[in-house]
Formats: sequence, structure tokens, C-alpha cells
Amino acid sequence: MVRIRCKRLGRRNRPFYRIDVFDGRTRRDGRSIESLGFYDPLAKDEAAQVQVKADRVAYWLSVGAQPSPTVRSLLDRQNVAPTKKVAEAVKRTPEEEKARQLAREEKRSLITAQKARAEAASPRKLSKKEQREAKKAGR
Repeated sequence: MVRIRCKRLGRRNRPFYRIDVFDGRTRRDGRSIESLGFYDPLAKDEAAQVQVKADRVAYWLSVGAQPSPTVRSLLDRQNVAPTKKVAEAVKRTPEEEKARQLAREEKRSLITAQKARAEAASPRKLSKKEQREAKKAGR
């Protein structure tokens, strides 16, 4: 999933963030797909704190990129929030939602079955007290 989130730059005690588009698996300060603007939380002028390329943000939101909560609030401040049309386009149909729910349940049952098999295959670990008693009984 493609995400729109902040990338931290600046020095210690002087944060500066770029608002970038990332693959969802990329680390916070990793390689971005595209830079959409910046956020300077220490800027005196509120208008200078956040600057974004509204047309590019609208494009990425239209193709399904999900903004992080922080970026969503910054976009709200700039009146570049996702429209209802974009939000509706991202919503899943009932059939898709049901298929996702079934897949989650199957995955859960598979994991519990794997745990049960692992517990059955490995012998139970004896406590220290049980180990001492077994050792005494063996003498």
C-alpha cells in the first residue's frame, strides 16, 4: 500500500519534515517515491509551516494512497483533505470485505493449528523441582 507520511530531517532539537509518498513497507526515513511538500513545526509564521503541492497530493489520493494521521491533519490545515469521492473509491465492496474476513479467519485457524502441532511435537519441559525428583528416582 502506498502511504503519504512525514520523513524527518533537520538536526537534534530542530525538526523538519518532508511530506513524501512511500511504499508502506519502507522505514520512516527511507527512500521515497515522490516529495509533496514540507512541514516545519518551528516556523514562526503558520502559513510558512506547511507547504504542499496540492495537485500532486490530489493525484496520489485519487490513486489510493493513504495519508498518515499526522499528514491528514496537515492536509486539513491546508484544505487539501481527501474528498468524499476519493474516500468512496477506496472503500471495498461487500464481496471484497467478506473475502478478506474469510482469509483472516483461515489464517487464524492455520496459526492455531501450527501452534498445536508444535506443542504436541515438543516434549513438555520439566520444572527444576520435577528434574530433581526424576534425578533422585533414577538413582
